[in-house]
Amino acid sequence: MDKDGHKNRHMGKRSLVLFYHWLIQQGRVKPKGAAYRRMVEIQRSDKVQEQWLNVSKDLKETGDA
Repeated sequence: MDKDGHKNRHMGKRSLVLFYHWLIQQGRVKPKGAAYRRMVEIQRSDKVQEQWLNVSKDLKETGDA
């Protein structure tokens, strides 16, 4: 909790990419839907590039992409 008593609900970009990937795997999100586009936008922005490469490779291997 922060000084105002609120829980920190921030999710890091790496965690967010992994979360979106999990949602796609579970079939809760369409692979080309808004969540997928957001995941791509995040990974292109900075440090999660390596993680995205692993996710992208996994999606291609399963035939979801």
